[in-house]
Amino acid sequence: MHYNQNKQKSVNYNIPLYKFFEVYEKIEKALEAKPVVIGGRAINFLCSRDTRYTHDIDMVVPNNPAESQGKLIDAGFMLKWNGPRLVGATYLDKEGTEPGRDMLTIDFYSSRPVNGLSINEILQNSVEIKLPIGTVLVPRPSILMLMKYDAGRRKDMDDFKLLLQNFYAGNINTFFEKEGGLMDSLLEAHINDGKKLNKLLLLYHQRKEDLKSLSRC
Repeated sequence: MHYNQNKQKSVNYNIPLYKFFEVYEKIEKALEAKPVVIGGRAINFLCSRDTRYTHDIDMVVPNNPAESQGKLIDAGFMLKWNGPRLVGATYLDKEGTEPGRDMLTIDFYSSRPVNGLSINEILQNSVEIKLPIGTVLVPRPSILMLMKYDAGRRKDMDDFKLLLQNFYAGNINTFFEKEGGLMDSLLEAHINDGKKLNKLLLLYHQRKEDLKSLSRC
């Protein structure tokens, strides 16, 4: 999280929905493409009705990194960090009035994989959801679960459990059964490409192998 040196991060601050959409629509207009929101904000939109506190926004965009960087800067975004994620762009909210809350960090991903999934896999498995003041693209719950399990931090596992409870009755076997087609497709693509397997894909693969072994007994 990036803040000015003299500012403090508030533990219980959530970016207001109206402010999120100001930024989201500005990015969409600049890049001429609707970004896919990932991370904590996507969990908010899918499950917790925007009550999970998150200080920043993570987005996947389908644009060329160099072109995107120029377009974002032209649209008023400050380049804070440039690396594997494409851009760690800090949006300056010049109208912010609350101390410590006039800087909003937005991380854009457009090239390298995110938590074991490629940018295209995330983009191709996104859904549009309608919110009170607009629509937003987020990954399918199953894709978010793959990403969260792979990240593996405590808050990521809490998010994983929340998605599992909301969409699969809290049962990992139900998840594997309902999403078997997607998991098989991703698994085949990753194995064929020699990619390091996403941790949840690996768990699914091991489960399938165990079932095969049992069937041969």
